[in-house]
Amino acid sequence: MSKRKKLNVEALRSEATGYGNVVEKAARTRSRAQKEQITAWVTPGLRKQMKLLAVEQDRSVESLVDEAITDLLDKHGR
Repeated sequence: MSKRKKLNVEALRSEATGYGNVVEKAARTRSRAQKEQITAWVTPGLRKQMKLLAVEQDRSVESLVDEAITDLLDKHGR
């Protein structure tokens, strides 16, 4: 599993001057290449636990969800 990228200070500085949206959008576009969106409703407690685990493991919530779905599919032989 890949770790979440470190904070880009230069991107934050440029955002403060009004150019950050362009940098942020470009980074999002690259990270979402060849991916599909899945939406799920979860309890506030589950969401909080996922966010805390992501911080503790220095990972994104997306990578945790990806791992969980992969484990579920493996469990069911898919």
